[in-house]
Amino acid sequence: MVEIKGPISGYLYPHKVILVELENLEKLSATLITRSDVLLEFEKRINFMKLFFIAHEDGEEAALYPTAERLRKGSSKPFEWDRHLNEQYFQAISAAIAEYKTSKNLQTAAVKLAQATAALRAFLGAHEVKEDEILLPLLDAELTPPEQGKVIGAAMSKFPPSSVEEVEKFLIKRLNQPERIGFLKVIKQGAPLETFKAITVWVKEVVSPEEWKELTDKMPELK
Repeated sequence: MVEIKGPISGYLYPHKVILVELENLEKLSATLITRSDVLLEFEKRINFMKLFFIAHEDGEEAALYPTAERLRKGSSKPFEWDRHLNEQYFQAISAAIAEYKTSKNLQTAAVKLAQATAALRAFLGAHEVKEDEILLPLLDAELTPPEQGKVIGAAMSKFPPSSVEEVEKFLIKRLNQPERIGFLKVIKQGAPLETFKAITVWVKEVVSPEEWKELTDKMPELK
């Protein structure tokens, strides 16, 4: 991977979380063959993933893709096209869930749901890696740090304010410790002090006491 040093590197962390959660969802969907009681958890998590990804993509379409297109004509098209396919994969999972709920053959319905989830993971995984390898390095190389900050701010504005706490907790919980530190350092560089302080409270709520101590030892400003 091309090293990304500027604020745009903050996008690497939600991309990593998307990959982690897609793996979790694929594993969870596989258990539906023998455990129908986990359907509620799966449906709740896939619905949140869909809402998160829609806002994430809305932000990229509003800010990252147009900026990349301005810097290098034609560079945004592959990412914009992916958006339409992403929606089809989520729709396939919704249809498979509906079929599972009414099917008389749960094993067959569960296999369809697991296959639809695996297909979503395969496609979105490739999409996120493509952005990490092509889109983000372009923006990092061509934009100054303040310009990158403006792009990120415009992209993040697509998340409803009421969702920010849940989204930040979702991200922090699924990052490992080094990734959390990197993510929090990027946030600290660009976020208002009161926003950073609010996020530190949320971090403490989703990590273990041992992880919190390690984090504050390495980042005393979290206290």
